[in-house]
Amino acid sequence: MRYDLTRLGAQEFEEMSQSLTIAVLGGAVSVFGAGPDGGREATFEGRMRYPQPEPASGPWNGYGILQAKFRRTAGQTGPDTDWFLGEVRKELENWVKVGARRTTKGRLPQYLVFSTNVVLSPDPGRGGIDKVDQLIRHYVTTKGLELKDWAVWHHDQICRFLDVHDGVRRTYSGFTLTGDVLSEAYRALTSLKPDQVPPTDFSTLLTGQAAKELMAQQWVRLGQAGAPNNRKLQLSNVAIDLPAQLEPGPDGESHTEAVEGVVAHIVQHGNRIRRGKPASADLPHLTVVGGPGQGKTTLGQLLCQVYRVALLSERPSHTLGPDVPEMLRRYQDHLSTLNIPTPRCNRWPVRVALSQFADALAVRPSISLLDYIADLARATGPINALMTRAWLREWPWLVVLDGLDEVADPETREATLSAVRDFLVDAAQAEADLLVVATTRPQGYRGELSPAYYRQLTLQPMRADNSLEYAEHLARLQYTDDPEMHDLLVQRLRTAAAEPLTARLMHTPLQVTIMTLLLERRARAPQDRHGLFEAYYKTLYEREVGKDTPDSRLLEQQRNNIDRVHERAGLLLQIRAEHAGEAEAHLPERDLRSMIHDRLVEEGYDEEKATWMAGRLLVLATDRLVLLVGMPRATIGFEVRSLQELMAGRALFTAGDAKLLEVLKHLAVSAHWRNTWLFAASRVFVEHEPLRSDMILMLQELDTTDSLAGWLMPGARLALDMLDEDIAAQQPRYTQLLLTRALRLLDTYPGDTVNRLMSVVHRITSRDLDLIRLVLDAIDTRISSHGKATVTALDALAAWAQHPGDASISARSRVDKIRNNPPPALEEAVHELRMYSSNEIWQRQGLDRPRGERETLDSVLLRSVAEAHPPSDQRSRLERAAELLTQSTTLTADFRDPELQRSIIELVNGLDPRLWRHATEVHQLLQHWHTRQPVDVDVIVGLTKPPAQEL
Repeated sequence: MRYDLTRLGAQEFEEMSQSLTIAVLGGAVSVFGAGPDGGREATFEGRMRYPQPEPASGPWNGYGILQAKFRRTAGQTGPDTDWFLGEVRKELENWVKVGARRTTKGRLPQYLVFSTNVVLSPDPGRGGIDKVDQLIRHYVTTKGLELKDWAVWHHDQICRFLDVHDGVRRTYSGFTLTGDVLSEAYRALTSLKPDQVPPTDFSTLLTGQAAKELMAQQWVRLGQAGAPNNRKLQLSNVAIDLPAQLEPGPDGESHTEAVEGVVAHIVQHGNRIRRGKPASADLPHLTVVGGPGQGKTTLGQLLCQVYRVALLSERPSHTLGPDVPEMLRRYQDHLSTLNIPTPRCNRWPVRVALSQFADALAVRPSISLLDYIADLARATGPINALMTRAWLREWPWLVVLDGLDEVADPETREATLSAVRDFLVDAAQAEADLLVVATTRPQGYRGELSPAYYRQLTLQPMRADNSLEYAEHLARLQYTDDPEMHDLLVQRLRTAAAEPLTARLMHTPLQVTIMTLLLERRARAPQDRHGLFEAYYKTLYEREVGKDTPDSRLLEQQRNNIDRVHERAGLLLQIRAEHAGEAEAHLPERDLRSMIHDRLVEEGYDEEKATWMAGRLLVLATDRLVLLVGMPRATIGFEVRSLQELMAGRALFTAGDAKLLEVLKHLAVSAHWRNTWLFAASRVFVEHEPLRSDMILMLQELDTTDSLAGWLMPGARLALDMLDEDIAAQQPRYTQLLLTRALRLLDTYPGDTVNRLMSVVHRITSRDLDLIRLVLDAIDTRISSHGKATVTALDALAAWAQHPGDASISARSRVDKIRNNPPPALEEAVHELRMYSSNEIWQRQGLDRPRGERETLDSVLLRSVAEAHPPSDQRSRLERAAELLTQSTTLTADFRDPELQRSIIELVNGLDPRLWRHATEVHQLLQHWHTRQPVDVDVIVGLTKPPAQEL
């Protein structure tokens, strides 16, 4: 078979050469990684299985060296040969040069192997093969190079080796097999029985599947946003790569890294990992964590398209269908402008919406993720589960697991995670070359995707210049033929980007897209996220009402009823999404029609008119307003989850003020309801001024309902979220009250939450320098307490000091003073932070951090119980709490026991302050469990007034 070795890259070719050396020679082979190698990619010593067939003089027996020579632009035999001869000559000179380090410090080889990706002509006497052989022989016979034998593994020889050595071939197949050679994928099915193999060529099925998915996944969610004529926006026109922060790995040695573009980073990562490569060398999988509307799903969609483009670009265009070649060209042009490289390792892309998979699990608990992927592929042709398993073994894969946060039911979530773990086991047994990329919101995520296998990428806000550039790009697409409107829109966008409050509403692609639409019709942008989404809905409505058609007149007349239907649908779907089997949150079309009908009957319409009008309004709501859209299997849902949550938040207000506060308090802790809660809270501060003080009081009450709440402080966490949303940005009094409540988090433990607190503190104090004293007093109080809060306060001070600007000057001054000359009372705490804090300020001290595994949580907890010498009954309670904390792979309903909760708090509070990292672990564990508890539906379900059969 012919292989394209030029796509490997220098490092990959070197690694493949090393693998072939092990496979071909046998014996004791040692490989060397990147860096100075003394002229060797690998060494071997002893009796080899080479050459074959074995010559009369016997096989190689002694010490030898491999040297790999990769030419990126290989393709012309004459220049390639000259280049390779020059490379070989340089290496040989270093072996015979008197006084060279290689000869004085190194060990002289008896055997040499040169591997190269260039093609050498076999023409006797004149071809490249003989020229290289003559060159090496010249150094042996005339320059004193003492070699017993040598070999040149050129392109054709390496291809023969790959044919024979299946394991190496499969490891690098994604790099070396071209589109034409994809037809050889049929070899993946050689182990299957004839009745298990489709009558169609397998490569045709796979190409067809990729081409169909390329076309099917070409549209952006919320595609109509910014399109004045309901024209959808194509991913190949508007896709954007996003910045992220690569979080430290579990080795304790890696650090946070800035990533300019997530998709580009993942493509490069996909080029590096290979089957058989130890996980410790490079964590094989990635988790992309980002907030609502930050573009996680679109990134996964774009990533899969990048790999489909790479696979299909090498296929003859006449085999792809009439529209695919043009679509490929558009993607290639756009990806080039985004600086997203073409994958060198051609992975087969699969995208799984985890909410849909979770619903499938609820119906068929025995279905595996691999079987589910086979079901998805079966929609494009006769591809069965056995074929899918064979293909996983044969070809590199990319699997995007989208939306873990949308699986809210705890039991279903654990079943889904278990299926993902089982899939990784299946892939390992198949020796698969697999890259998994999972996406989730941060709310309620506690690293369930094992840090031992997944490295986390945390999406960052778009920079102001990138946001504006993206907005102007959307404006060009919308108003190509209207330069006057284009210029006006761009001017408004630039004004919005220059104002601090509105600039914060242009940090995600969704926000920028909505902002572009809004500023077509209004001179100024909204001031908060709730206002942004609310204005989006109203703008869509006004756009349709303004068209002066029978439909627009009906929309105007029925505005109140359509509003209520959207709200009820949003709330009902939000309720359903929290329960097993309904994570996908779709309504059957008949249910939505029934909901509209019931609303009209409530308003006094007779049965006949309500039935007719329900059909008309259903069409208008889904076809014209486009918040509710058609989904698979004759269902309807919100295409963008944030819009569902907006409408659910609006629905809460139909109960009246007193009931509203009761419901908000009930929903406050839930991670699933967090975005809905924040939308509602923002509306309270804008439209319901008398309730503002009650909201602040509610936050305080949330932290005092029981001992667990007092320990976890859900009210303080909500205050932080409200500050981060700028909910009270125009009310300084309430900003100060929220900040005071949020600063109670300094009484918890160091970690991501406290770091986020100080990031928000820095932004708020930059706007209002008078608040700096409030923050510093809170920190000073905790530092001087010399208790568990001391370490947290010191770490918070360091987190604040890392931010530039005037607001953090005092923090930088204080932390520098403490760090460089700690008072005796703080020496131990400072030492602990230097050893273990993730904040870079402490890491700059130059101390060698401890390596290897730290003491386990169960060991720490049980040792602490023993050292405390509690009475026997108390001891048994604490030991039970320690056992449950450390042995449960999932957080079960056992934690509902108030006595157990008090025991856990007592156990952790009794730890030595130096063990704050273990205390943090337990605190995060309970926090995650607390936010993942389903809410009592009865408290809120009456607000939807749905028919009984809908529940």
